[in-house]
Amino acid sequence: MLGILLKEYYETFCLKKNTLGMLFAAACILLIVIFMQNFYSYVLVIGVVVPMMGVSPMQYSMEQDDISGYDQILLTFPLTRKEIVRAKLLSVWSFTALSNLVVGLPLTLLYTLGYQVIDWNTGLLLWLFTILLSFIMTALNAIGFMALGNKRGTILFIFILVVFAIGYVIFHFNVDIKALLHTDISFWFILTGVLAILLNIAADRICLFLYDRHHS
Repeated sequence: MLGILLKEYYETFCLKKNTLGMLFAAACILLIVIFMQNFYSYVLVIGVVVPMMGVSPMQYSMEQDDISGYDQILLTFPLTRKEIVRAKLLSVWSFTALSNLVVGLPLTLLYTLGYQVIDWNTGLLLWLFTILLSFIMTALNAIGFMALGNKRGTILFIFILVVFAIGYVIFHFNVDIKALLHTDISFWFILTGVLAILLNIAADRICLFLYDRHHS
């Protein structure tokens, strides 16, 4: 399982095309951070961009597997299909956590303690909420890629990203997120947490079922 996990990360960070893609995404985030020093740019990055990053290892590895046929070779290894699927999910779960720590937390510190566009308590609450949101989106995207494959899964990924972007625009013009965060949102926080747990448990089962179906 560790070998599969390392393979997923290698294809995410070490292949030239994917490395360039990561650098381009990092440059875009950096430009937003430099030129949009306001609360809604913070929400844009950690509420829209970061939650969609988690599935990257699965998408990149599926793309390479389609090219090399490695997925069929993997079935000859002394691993169960459950272990194969679990390793792939571990790659996206760990990358989701990593994205929130490496990107989300520093941005929260920057926009709260540096730019001071939001107070620390509110920023921390929003960051924690978007961690849960990230795991929700990772579960949905993982199921999408496992069900549809790389090409159609990427189309679904783009569609979800567009929906997120539209939702961001709607919130930007119609909802005072700062005021909302200062109300009692414990119910919604708990609900999001429960949903994140249930969806990822479901993703584990559904992805295994889909993998079995594709290789039956």
